[in-house]
Amino acid sequence: MEYKLRKGIKTKRLSISIRSDLSIVVSAPYFVSQKVIEKFLESKKAWINKSINFYKNRTKSFVDFDLDKKKREEIKDFVLAKIEKLNAEYNYSYNKVFIKNHRSRWGSCSGARNLNFNYRIISLPEHLAEYIIVHELCHLGEMNHSQRFWDLVAKTIPDHKERRKELKKIIF
Repeated sequence: MEYKLRKGIKTKRLSISIRSDLSIVVSAPYFVSQKVIEKFLESKKAWINKSINFYKNRTKSFVDFDLDKKKREEIKDFVLAKIEKLNAEYNYSYNKVFIKNHRSRWGSCSGARNLNFNYRIISLPEHLAEYIIVHELCHLGEMNHSQRFWDLVAKTIPDHKERRKELKKIIF
């Protein structure tokens, strides 16, 4: 099985991740031997195959486009308009909004109260884009995925579980 190995002094444990291009990345503490890594990979073979099959069966629902400054501003305006509409329920304050070229996530919320969104959000169906924005807004109230967080999301998106499942079927 082919994989990319990343060893780090700060890495605490062995882990495997499957990228959207179906490549396998193994992260390991610096001191772990190749033999231990190979044994770990063998023990996770079923999970790896299951994950790869899952990604192969996901659908791609949008086309890629060049992210020039004009397009980034257009996307930011789209996101800011959605934030203004959806944040009326929560009235959270946030710092800055960034449009980024994330490789594996739709959005994030930083401890500095910055909201980050993948530029591909504009290509999603509106109900999924709104779910992502509400999800990140709710992190301003709860910086975790506790039941309180999901209760906040449900105030605006009561069918958030179905939307999340639908979103997981889309790859970059």
